[in-house]
Amino acid sequence: EELQETAEILQMILNRKIVEGATLSFSKSEIEIGKGKTSKLELVCDGRTITNNTVIEYISSDESIATVKKGNLTAIGKGTAEITATATFEDGGVLTASTTVNVIIPVNSIKAANQKTSILVGKRSQIKDLISIVPEDATVKDVTLVIDDESIAKDDGKGSIKGLKAGQFSITVTSAEKTDTP
Repeated sequence: EELQETAEILQMILNRKIVEGATLSFSKSEIEIGKGKTSKLELVCDGRTITNNTVIEYISSDESIATVKKGNLTAIGKGTAEITATATFEDGGVLTASTTVNVIIPVNSIKAANQKTSILVGKRSQIKDLISIVPEDATVKDVTLVIDDESIAKDDGKGSIKGLKAGQFSITVTSAEKTDTP
């Protein structure tokens, strides 16, 4: 047992010497990806060259959220997982890197509750009563509104639209979701 511990310590010292000054990292330190999407992960190595003989292994902290096979990331379920890559070089040097993956449920569409809705002058209508976000479990449900005639109705910035005077207006609703595809 003591011999095993000594061998492990010597291996750590040898590895430190072999990879001295080299770093391994993912091209993105944080990745946001939609559930069901896939992406190729990119590693960046300074001070060493990754060759076809470099063995790279990936581990996900939670495979119900994200998995990696041969550098291909697959978003499985909503949540956050840490992906760790370990590169073992031909000479025995070992470097590791990690990145955070945030899997979201993307917005597929925004639907109007009705094509025409009335808002009484001086009253407010809740935006959530005027639209629905599909799917209902989307991660980011925030929206931005553009009202074509703000003299008739105005977004109060607190989740409702206030009727100001009689007339017709149109509303354009856009999801506030912003996703990167790594």
